[in-house]
Amino acid sequence: MDHYEEVKIVSPMDCGNSPKMQFLKELNVAFAKKDIAFIAEHFSEDVHWHIVNDINIQGKEKVISYLENKMTSNIVEMELLSIISHGNKGAANGIIKTDNKVTYSFCNMYNFVSAGKKTIKGITSYVIKMNQS
Repeated sequence: MDHYEEVKIVSPMDCGNSPKMQFLKELNVAFAKKDIAFIAEHFSEDVHWHIVNDINIQGKEKVISYLENKMTSNIVEMELLSIISHGNKGAANGIIKTDNKVTYSFCNMYNFVSAGKKTIKGITSYVIKMNQS
């Protein structure tokens, strides 16, 4: 088993109330576990990912390449604090801890291709490295 499949996940209990909220939970878990196949399956071909104050990536192939080659730290724990969705928008925020003992707070804002689809056409991510005590 790959190390990143051993990610500890803590999430709100109410995610099951909405199929879109449950999907956003699954998507964030896929990011934490580096489940590239799940992520690629749910991105549009022209997906745009903006990590604020870092990168802008356009296109599924480039996003997948970034995930495969640039995200080198393994996440060992992810706590999802809240997940919301409405129409063709959604958001999730939480805290991640990596195997090199770094903690980040994050908020991902999602745009879906439509209100009825689980296909992502855009993500804006806010990621803040937390002070270590």
